[in-house]
Amino acid sequence: MKTLLTCLILTIATTTCFSQNNAFFGIKTGATLSNFRGNSEADQNNLGLDYLFGVSGEFPLNEKLSLLINLNYHRKSATRKLKGYQLGIYNYNDGSFSNENIKVKSTILYLSIPIVLKYKFGEEKSYFINGGGFIDFLNNTEAKIDGKKVEDNSRQLFQSIDFGTVLGIGKSFKSPNGNQLTLELRNQLGLINISRIEASKVLTNSWIFSMEYQFKIKAKEVSKN
Repeated sequence: MKTLLTCLILTIATTTCFSQNNAFFGIKTGATLSNFRGNSEADQNNLGLDYLFGVSGEFPLNEKLSLLINLNYHRKSATRKLKGYQLGIYNYNDGSFSNENIKVKSTILYLSIPIVLKYKFGEEKSYFINGGGFIDFLNNTEAKIDGKKVEDNSRQLFQSIDFGTVLGIGKSFKSPNGNQLTLELRNQLGLINISRIEASKVLTNSWIFSMEYQFKIKAKEVSKN
């Protein structure tokens, strides 16, 4: 929580410092489709639907290029169907372990800081592409079986940091007051092994569709004596 508050304060402070260049402060929410990869077990997972939310600061470098920094609470999930006996579920009716297919959802919760360069194009420069990197700080883990949250102790199995690349494309809709609504499709591809288990490799991959409302922080006027 202290890390989250510190990063939030730094994001707001940095945006304020850059306000002489018409910076933007944004509030973001979105849906995520994530998966884990890197070993035979992880490769059997399916994409998991979840969400993220956060804030951002956008700092123009010139007419087309800007620096964009996000601070997000990012949930990376994957799903898989397992037999009941694989989970140790016992059928008391016939004295055997269950053979039913059961949906398992595994989630890793991160404090995510993507930093990208944003290039705007089009007649009104309302379209954009961006690219850069992200660093994620592990917050916690969760597990659900058939939609019900269960006790999970897997946090200790993962490294405290994830790192990778960011690529995105989107469009902004400007309002008369200078604020704007932004829609974006982004991919965050993990490049490092997040597993603490020896001889095991786990990497992340997350697709994000987000909506963000950005408040324009107007440039400060320099008074003339």
